[in-house]
Amino acid sequence: KLIKRLKKYNVFPRAYFSPSLNLLKTNSYYENCPISEKLASSVICLPLHSEVNDDVMKKIVEICNSIK
Repeated sequence: KLIKRLKKYNVFPRAYFSPSLNLLKTNSYYENCPISEKLASSVICLPLHSEVNDDVMKKIVEICNSIK
């Protein structure tokens, strides 16, 4: 819901460390890591670069706070 709303306002978040590292095919083993898996599927990375000024940050915060 939040990602959809942010994109509506041209704010493009991305997944943060998704999938969980224990699920990568490069690992030769699998270990159950439910906390890591839950966080990997629910944490987003908000834009952070030189064009994100105070006004843009305030708008992002407003959008995030508007989600119920």
